[in-house]
Amino acid sequence: MEIKQKHINTHSISVWNIMKQTVLKAWGDIKYAEKMFTLWYVHDIAKELWYWDEHAQVWWSLLKDLWFPYRKEVYYHGQIWIDYSSRELDLLNAADL
Repeated sequence: MEIKQKHINTHSISVWNIMKQTVLKAWGDIKYAEKMFTLWYVHDIAKELWYWDEHAQVWWSLLKDLWFPYRKEVYYHGQIWIDYSSRELDLLNAADL
């Protein structure tokens, strides 16, 4: 399987840097910043494995089975007019959009 290096080297790393700096500036918590790195990575890795219109939903189902704590953030990422909100979802959306 070929990893999309351009995507990782540009967009993904930029999103991670924005998330890290936002967390450190707002909360000064390096451990939380590392957790947000995990959220970013898990959110983006599905694009490296497969990509279709429902990739977030399929990936969310797998994360749910694994009890990933930020699975709802992965599922609702990029959506509007939803009934779910969290600080982590806001962070992911702001950094990634």
